[in-house]
Amino acid sequence: MTALVAALSIATAIQAHAGWITAVGAAVIMLAGLFVWIKKKVREPIQNFNRGLVALVGREAVIDPATGMSLAPPIPGLGVRLAHIEEVMSQLAVNDQRTTQVFAQMETIHGRLNTLQEQIVNHMTDSESERQSRLAEQTAMWRAIEAVAGAPATPPLAAP
Repeated sequence: MTALVAALSIATAIQAHAGWITAVGAAVIMLAGLFVWIKKKVREPIQNFNRGLVALVGREAVIDPATGMSLAPPIPGLGVRLAHIEEVMSQLAVNDQRTTQVFAQMETIHGRLNTLQEQIVNHMTDSESERQSRLAEQTAMWRAIEAVAGAPATPPLAAP
C-alpha cells in the first residue's frame, strides 16, 4: 500500500504543478528546436572556415582505418603549393630563354639554307647552260667531221 500512496502523492503533485511542467516541457522543446535551427545556420560557415583552413594549412591523407586504403589524397599547405608554383615559373623562364636561343639558331640556319639553296640553283643553272653549250659544240663538231668525210649531214643530237 505504501507504493500506492507514494504514486498517488506523486500524481497529486504533478496535477498541482501541471502548468509549470507544461511550460518547462514547451520551453525544452523550443530550446531544442532553436538549437537545431542554430546548428543548421552555423554549420555552413564552420564548414567554410574548415575548408579555408585546409586550403591554407593543408591536410594529411584520409585513410580508412578498417581497410587501410586512402580515401582522399593529402592536400599540401598554401606555402608548399606557392613554392612549387615559383619553382615551375623559374623553370618556365629558363625554358623561354632556351626557346629564344633555339629560334635565333633556327633563323641563322634558315639563312644558311637559303644561301646554299641559291648556290645550288645557280650551280644547276650554270651546269645546264654548260651542258647545252657543249651539246651545241658537239653537234657542230660532228657536222664538221661529216663535212670533211663527205658523209651526209645527220640531224643534231636531241637533248635528253
